[in-house]
Amino acid sequence: MPDNLVEISIKDTGIGMNKNMIDNLFRLDEKTNRKGTEGEPSTGLGLIICKDFIEKHGGK
Repeated sequence: MPDNLVEISIKDTGIGMNKNMIDNLFRLDEKTNRKGTEGEPSTGLGLIICKDFIEKHGGK
């Protein structure tokens, strides 16, 4: 990897995702929110926001 690149990896210990959720992960027009491991609510926007932030700063 060239010196001017950074690779970011995101990992958690949540309840996992099925194939349909993964296929629609970055689509705002699809519902991806659900209860978490301890019943906490989610918006389904976390990874979308991370991806948008990276892209706005020239990343991919």
